Amino acid sequence: GLGLNTAFLEAHNLAWKMALVLKGIAVPQVLSTYGPERHGVAKELVQMDRRLVEIYAGLEKQSKDNFSDASEWLSTLHRFQAANYA
Repeated sequence: GLGLNTAFLEAHNLAWKMALVLKGIAVPQVLSTYGPERHGVAKELVQMDRRLVEIYAGLEKQSKDNFSDASEWLSTLHRFQAANYA
């Protein structure tokens, strides 16, 4: 899913920088840009994961107490997915 896609982007970001440094085209300091560039992406991914945990915790509560409100839960999940995975 999203985590795996992010991992590929992380690897690509680091690989092209390392390749240029190893070929002598870029200075080694270019590698220090990796962390700041990817930090925002990682932070966003963690925030999305936390929100998904909150959403799924709502399903657990509904299935224990009253599953008749599942349509509201599904709507919440659908809106989240539409906003974040499109």
